[in-house]
Amino acid sequence: MTPRGKPQEPLVFISLVSQEPVRLPLEQRPPLEQRGAHRRLTRATVSGPEIANLSQGVRMLCELDAFGAREGAEPLLELEWDGASCGECHDFRPTLPLVLRW
Repeated sequence: MTPRGKPQEPLVFISLVSQEPVRLPLEQRPPLEQRGAHRRLTRATVSGPEIANLSQGVRMLCELDAFGAREGAEPLLELEWDGASCGECHDFRPTLPLVLRW
């Protein structure tokens, strides 16, 4: 998705061969139950300087509403599980530019 020569854009790639773990054969399936109730990553948002002029491919991905990119003073990755339906979050800044929402 991210074209060559656009280092200011987030690096975005899509694996066309990936499957949801529940659809894999049993012998290849990772454990589906984990600690906590977070089940599905529903959105990833990348922020940082110079993200205003996104390529067509990244803009199209943003329109699907599963990925977002926005201008920000500092790099930041925000990951959202289950539509952030619990209304909770954990902010790892300043140690790590990461915010988790569930």
